[in-house]
Amino acid sequence: MVDFSDTRFLAILIFDIIALTLAVWWISRKLTSKLEEVENRKKRKK
Repeated sequence: MVDFSDTRFLAILIFDIIALTLAVWWISRKLTSKLEEVENRKKRKK
């Protein structure tokens, strides 16, 4: 079982959750930006 009273464990868990959240946010932002670039290139070629 997990010991939620262990402060070191909780600190690492919170850090990991924040890091994952930031990574997903950053990747989704980059993907959205790249998709917009592709759409703009397609519009210019027409």
